[in-house]
Amino acid sequence: MTIDQLREFRQRVYESMGRARDAQFELIDALLLNQEGRSVVELSLSPVFRRGWASVYAALSDGQVERGQLERLYVRHLPDRSRPVWALDSTLWPRPDAQTLPERGFHHSPTRIKGNNPIGIGHAYSTLVSVPEASGSWALPLAHEWIGGDQTALEVGAQQVTRLAALSPSRPLVTMDSAYTGPAWLKATIDGQFDSLGRLRPNRVVYRQPPPYPGFGRPAVHGPALKLRRAETWFSPDEALCVRDPKLGRLEISVWHHMHFREAPNHPVTVIHIHRLEARGTRRDPAHLWLMYVGQSSLHLATDWRFYLRRYAIEHFYRFLKQDLLWTSFAGTALHNTQLWSILVTIAYWLLFLARQLVFDRTRPWEKAAPTPPALSPGRVKRALPALWSQIATPAAPCKTRGKSSGRPDGFQPPPRPRYAILKKRSKRLPKAA
Repeated sequence: MTIDQLREFRQRVYESMGRARDAQFELIDALLLNQEGRSVVELSLSPVFRRGWASVYAALSDGQVERGQLERLYVRHLPDRSRPVWALDSTLWPRPDAQTLPERGFHHSPTRIKGNNPIGIGHAYSTLVSVPEASGSWALPLAHEWIGGDQTALEVGAQQVTRLAALSPSRPLVTMDSAYTGPAWLKATIDGQFDSLGRLRPNRVVYRQPPPYPGFGRPAVHGPALKLRRAETWFSPDEALCVRDPKLGRLEISVWHHMHFREAPNHPVTVIHIHRLEARGTRRDPAHLWLMYVGQSSLHLATDWRFYLRRYAIEHFYRFLKQDLLWTSFAGTALHNTQLWSILVTIAYWLLFLARQLVFDRTRPWEKAAPTPPALSPGRVKRALPALWSQIATPAAPCKTRGKSSGRPDGFQPPPRPRYAILKKRSKRLPKAA
């Protein structure tokens, strides 16, 4: 990556914006150079934002971004890999007190605030990222969308992966958590141009293919059951291997091919079991890991299951978005401006990734120096960015003076904003297999 290539990327991003593009783009630059501000309106104090503070809210209310053009730009700038690794997950933007924000709902939240209950109130977002490296905290966002009140994270995630995989020159491997892995995912992504590797919940039950038809009665649909929670049902695997990992210790890897779920007998899957012999068997240090694999590429028993471990980069991505890029600090009151702000913070993250080889690490006295520039974390790149940004021109046009508004007429009182109830989703059950 050179400075000219970075300028070209910034120009393409600018061209993908519609109304209020100048204010939007300067807002991204102000976000990247922000070091102390903890709210979105404070970004207007940045010298690169050449507008008044009211233009921050005007840009987020009136701005437009062509999402399809932006996604194609992201895919073109992904690092070249023979087998790209993507990760899919969802997170909560908590808005428990925003009564004027529509479409709020109850969603899972790992942070238990009240009553030790992992449920939060707000908007849920589905995120698809590309993990460019085997180690590190970088995760390049390809799609970051709000999950509607009548949608589920699985439905939105399946649409994102199917749409983005069709743009990728190489067939990606999508890694998922147990919330996605199952028969509903297989049915939703039957025509997807990608492979899937996801964790299975320990209470899952999978089945072998049925035995040959004996010639009388109804043909069997399922063979012997493999119950993940009951070791006595674990019949002999098709493949097995014992290895020693430098971090995880001794491992026993077992693989069963041509398995299926009861609700999806026509969708064969491969089940992988990783048994950590030196683990404590606790929630933080589990002894058993069950994975499901579906794909065209053959599975390499000793190494391919490790692709799942790379999905944890998306957790670092969420933390950085919320803490350093002020994603959840914006108190928007409309679906449009909250979704637009979510797109702008992902653009800022991409600019950090593309600039990481062009900056010099500003190591603090108590920190260890990074070995090479590509090893810089997103936080370190953001800290070192001001020295580089002074060498890069902005495609945004300067602000034009338009005079002073006459304001509201005397005696005008705006009506109160409407209040919205919190939505409750109904459970969606899969139809029984024929």
